[in-house]
Amino acid sequence: MTYIIAVLGFVLLSVALWDAFELIISPRRVTRRFRLARAFYRSSWWLWSAVARSIADQNRRETYLGIFGPLSLVMLVGVWATAIVAGFAMMHWGLETPLNVAPGIAPFSTYLYMSGTTFFTLGLGDVTPMGAPGRALVVFEAGVGFGFLAAIISYLPCGHHLVPAGYPLSGIFKPRGEHFTPRCTSRLTSDCRRAIAAARERHAGTRAVAL
Repeated sequence: MTYIIAVLGFVLLSVALWDAFELIISPRRVTRRFRLARAFYRSSWWLWSAVARSIADQNRRETYLGIFGPLSLVMLVGVWATAIVAGFAMMHWGLETPLNVAPGIAPFSTYLYMSGTTFFTLGLGDVTPMGAPGRALVVFEAGVGFGFLAAIISYLPCGHHLVPAGYPLSGIFKPRGEHFTPRCTSRLTSDCRRAIAAARERHAGTRAVAL
């Protein structure tokens, strides 16, 4: 039974890492039906737009809807991080990694705490694995956490200008030629248009300098 938990943790970890890789690093558009980010945006937008439909004032509704794009990126990063931390914790728990804090198998909350401190590279050292497999897994998680945070830090400054227009989300909301346009945000505001134009000009200037 414990090995099944370890396998499920590995699957959860793989899904989260692959989804983050496709959205942040891969330049290709993904048309696969099942994606963690796509499921997150569809469910969160359904809840967000349901609240927006209850707002009668148009200006307040547009302001409320405009928050969704930037805030959803932060929430998506949180979903990825939570899935990765939980996946490593499930692997430790399933493999029954011995710890320095308690004899035998520690509770799952202890493994989750160790996974979180390792992923965010806090280096507290109050909970550490005792066996070689557990130590190797901790080292691997620390490397994953360092790379994940570096990728997120480098991605957010490049993508936040395009979020109001929904550009980074087009691969999620428009799979296989479908068109998804929220009713209340069908037209781009002038600020969004200027932000997109400025981002494209900077990108074109960067390419010209590189050439």
